[in-house]
Amino acid sequence: MASAARRWLIGGLVGLVFLVFVLMMLTPVVARWYINSEVPQLIGIDVSVDNVDVHWFDTAVTVEKLRIARRGEAALLEGASVEIDIDVLELLNNRVIVEYIELDGTDIDITRADGSHNLA
Repeated sequence: MASAARRWLIGGLVGLVFLVFVLMMLTPVVARWYINSEVPQLIGIDVSVDNVDVHWFDTAVTVEKLRIARRGEAALLEGASVEIDIDVLELLNNRVIVEYIELDGTDIDITRADGSHNLA
């Protein structure tokens, strides 16, 4: 009887580890789909990414080839790589707190409608 319970326990643990592994592998795929298809509809701005990498232990997300543009206009932001670190505990309160953003190989359009720069 004890060996049957032990087998069920080991089988359950193996199943749980497998489920966690599958969820970790699917998260970037689901995030990429959400960013490319749902976010533009929510905010009214074209957003696209090629790859999403979730860093599970330092609560950061790296997005490769991020492009943000107003519909039918030139890109506001195009980045080879954008890393965003968020406060995970605040997600439990339905708040997104960005602790830092690292932009690598990024072009940002900083001109106003009249042609002047936003930094001036």
